Amino acid sequence: MEADFDNVLNKAANRYGTTQDKISHVGGFDNIVYEFERDGEPFVLRFTHSSHRTAELIKGEVDFLNYLADNDASVSRAVPSENGELVEVITLKNSYYSVVAFEKAKGVPAGKIKITEQSSDFFQELGQVIGKLHVLAKEYNPPNDWERPQWHEDDFYYSEKYVPSQPVIVEKSKMLIDYLLSLPKDRNSYGLIHADVNLSNISVHNGKITLFDFDDSQYSWFAHDIAVALFFMIMDTGVQEKEPFAHSFLRNFMRGYYKENSLTLFWLEHMPVFLNLHVILCYNIINYDCDLNNLDNWCQRFMNKRTHALENDIPFVDIDLSWIKEG
Repeated sequence: MEADFDNVLNKAANRYGTTQDKISHVGGFDNIVYEFERDGEPFVLRFTHSSHRTAELIKGEVDFLNYLADNDASVSRAVPSENGELVEVITLKNSYYSVVAFEKAKGVPAGKIKITEQSSDFFQELGQVIGKLHVLAKEYNPPNDWERPQWHEDDFYYSEKYVPSQPVIVEKSKMLIDYLLSLPKDRNSYGLIHADVNLSNISVHNGKITLFDFDDSQYSWFAHDIAVALFFMIMDTGVQEKEPFAHSFLRNFMRGYYKENSLTLFWLEHMPVFLNLHVILCYNIINYDCDLNNLDNWCQRFMNKRTHALENDIPFVDIDLSWIKEG
């Protein structure tokens, strides 16, 4: 496989106007990520195996991303190859890689910035960026063959597939999904969202935020996107006092958000439901993908008493919405 990927890497470098020795590996989780320069400008080169995403799904991701960029959203645009392709497909014997190049976001990764309960400007800026994304999503019409998935098509929401030996959690996850499927959907509450707003997918330059990595983009409620952002802000910062942090985050985030988009109180009151959905997703992924006896720090913190919390309906964080009435 290593030899196969070396060949893929060489072909990709050629298609994007560079050479293999001039691209450098920078990481990745579900994808393999490299960086390179072209005409003095930095770019990110992402490789996605067909076992993770089909080329059609990635074309849908890129189409939405560049639609956002074309309409002045603060995102990292996908750029064409030397062949004029936004998604290059490089075939192997029985599979393939989809390769996409993106403009590298200016600034520093948000994970390198000290973010606390007092980071009101950062929270407001992020809220405005997400609000802009959501208002643009209302008008987005994808090509038929490239449509992104609905939220409930993600297998990792279904605990019976990943923790079948935990019947209480399996039943609670089924009840949660059934409830969510009964919720209303309309253009003002439901559309294509980022679904993975975390500090690793944000860059900050002179106070301006750029959002990238739309690999998980899916159709869901806009409130779901906000709940995921809150979840990751708490987890990624490692904050000890979760409730005051969540209060500060949501209050300031929504101040920024409302500059671009509106969301009714009904959906904000459903924030705990969407938070619980994302907690179940992460719980299932960690149980499936990770060695539970050798977890990294992030996963250890997340999994600490998590089974007990899920079984006993203990929320990830108590959310205070009293600030809405205060104005």
